Amino acid sequence: MKELIEQKITEIANVLLAVNLKKEFSNDLSLLSGELGALIFLKYYSIIYDQVNIIKTLEKRFDIYFDNLVSHVLQISYCNGISGILYGLNLLDKSMSLNIDYNDVEKHYKKYLFRMMKWGFNNCNYDYFHGSLGILLGQMDDVKFVKAAIRSLEQAAVIDGEKIKWYSFIDFKEKRGINISLSHGMSSLVIILCRIYEKNIESKSVQTLITGAVNYILSQRIDYNIYGCFFPIQSLESDTFLQKSRLAWCYGDLGIALALWEAGKVLQNSFWKSVSLNIMLESCTRRSIDDTLIKDAGICHGSSGLAMIFYYMYNETRNFIFMETCNYWISVTLKMASFKDGLAGYKTWNGNYKNDCSLLTGISGIGLMLLTVVSNNPICFEWNHFFLLLNKH
Repeated sequence: MKELIEQKITEIANVLLAVNLKKEFSNDLSLLSGELGALIFLKYYSIIYDQVNIIKTLEKRFDIYFDNLVSHVLQISYCNGISGILYGLNLLDKSMSLNIDYNDVEKHYKKYLFRMMKWGFNNCNYDYFHGSLGILLGQMDDVKFVKAAIRSLEQAAVIDGEKIKWYSFIDFKEKRGINISLSHGMSSLVIILCRIYEKNIESKSVQTLITGAVNYILSQRIDYNIYGCFFPIQSLESDTFLQKSRLAWCYGDLGIALALWEAGKVLQNSFWKSVSLNIMLESCTRRSIDDTLIKDAGICHGSSGLAMIFYYMYNETRNFIFMETCNYWISVTLKMASFKDGLAGYKTWNGNYKNDCSLLTGISGIGLMLLTVVSNNPICFEWNHFFLLLNKH
């Protein structure tokens, strides 16, 4: 399978080199949905395969990218705006010595980022993709940001005995409720709190928040034998309770299990880790389309996202079941390159199938996942941080 994977990686790289990314992304410069994600895949590809010509081409593309970056007014969010851009550039700079000078850009947005982070935490918008958590992730080295986030989370917390929850927007109509998912809900909050705990910033307060959040998440568990999943889509309090949750990075059991795993590690709670492992191992058996609701190959809600998670768990535990499951989802990912008019054969499902170059749902993310597994190069684990898989290799 290695040869097929490498062929697909090269095909994806050739597609991204051939298209006009500025036009393809309609001037979207963002990390997850825009041009930066594609440039990051090409950068990894050029280094892993020592593609000197591509490296020179990328230098020109990055020059154009930075010209656009300083001349555009950008959204604030992690998924679609400056928060994610700064985080992506920081990772490139640290892991690849890209010598990127983006200090002026960061200084320009710094005060606004701080205000918007506090506003979000205080107004039910802690959302990782589009709210305060994404801003915080990119500013974790700034103690002022971290302490302000802790204070805001304490003030917004709804405490019920040993359980803590936070209200957030759970649909596009700004309906408020409780969401325990990874992409938009409390699971991402738990993982980022774990990173704060490791930095030893107000550890007692952070431990209380993590413990209360995990207790609430565990209280949402449902009967797997009845529902075919361990947790509801959002929470038992939401209108989606009776719907089966998908197997994916964004929503469902796997993201919640990741949060339990990280919390169990940093707080040395063997029970939380055992619950996480049980969910992960049972999820290895979910493979049919009806059972998983997989319709495409993207990271967010597709097969390469599943491969990413199971590969992560293999590296965390060295349990070969996770590697075997990762390989299964890689084979599914390769088979999904079946569209004659797709990009490297791929299209993304969003109510209908469309071409997509992005990191979150398109071929840049698929390419990075394939590149990570086939190369097993430690540098490739860095991009997993974009999706809150924060192991240290």
